[in-house]
Amino acid sequence: KIPMANFFQLRYFGLREFGSIAGAQAPFIASGMLIAPPAMGYCYDRLGTYVPALWVMVALMGMTALIYASLRPYRYTRDLQEISS
Repeated sequence: KIPMANFFQLRYFGLREFGSIAGAQAPFIASGMLIAPPAMGYCYDRLGTYVPALWVMVALMGMTALIYASLRPYRYTRDLQEISS
């Protein structure tokens, strides 16, 4: 996920805004990494299986894929030059 986020941040916002965007995302990523393992363990302790928690993750990844699919064309090229409209 992180490499894809970096790729999209650079292509849509450029190098100048990269640090700000990545910094704004960091607390959300850290929160997910903090919550997910105990949530998986809780699911297993209560239900005896990881399957419901995995389905929640599949749904969240599906929503992420839909968001990525709805993005407009890149603002910056591979060498981070802004694309003129």
